[in-house]
Amino acid sequence: MNTGIRSARMVVVAGLMVGVVGGCGGDEGEQVRRIAVCVPVSADRPSGVQGRVEIRQAAAVLAGGSVAAGGSFEAAVPADAAVDVYLDDVLLDSSPAQFDDVKLNCPAG
Repeated sequence: MNTGIRSARMVVVAGLMVGVVGGCGGDEGEQVRRIAVCVPVSADRPSGVQGRVEIRQAAAVLAGGSVAAGGSFEAAVPADAAVDVYLDDVLLDSSPAQFDDVKLNCPAG
């Protein structure tokens, strides 16, 4: 009985190792960059009011989430992707394809 459990554990560990090794090769060469988006506080969106941020490449949503006014949202996107950033389906800012990390709509400093 104990031998069967040990064998089952070895099969699971071996399967996980194959999955990890197999997963590493597919991502080689894909460059990513980080995009931070600051959501401004305004008369229409007071501090703390939630909004939906989406980072899009053409019609495809690469990343998205809910963020409060006065806060920021950050995501990794492919470096070769020119992206548009939307706040509640309204264009907020854009970034061309590049390798540098970007902060959009954020105060300097």
